[in-house]
Amino acid sequence: MATEPVESPFRRIMECYILWVTGHLPPLEEWKLQKITPILRETYGLEGHWTEIVATVLQFSGETDHVIRRNWDLQCQVAARHGEVLAPEAFVRSFVDGAFKGRF
Repeated sequence: MATEPVESPFRRIMECYILWVTGHLPPLEEWKLQKITPILRETYGLEGHWTEIVATVLQFSGETDHVIRRNWDLQCQVAARHGEVLAPEAFVRSFVDGAFKGRF
């Protein structure tokens, strides 16, 4: 019997970060992340907002948010040229799979 690979819990947090950067993080997810921020602080020995912790753990540069938004905008334009609308979750999965293949 084949089993599906188990995703890292941090992967979902990273996906939420990308949704946050693109302006598509649902309020309920934001609330959940606010609630687990103390756990993230303790786990990683860092202070700050959950987004700052994620960016530090992933060693994002000051340009990373800009690169993510630019990539989002470009992919939305490609989808629109084909008469489609890019779903934020689909973009996030593709982005994470491409940028962090094998890490999470």
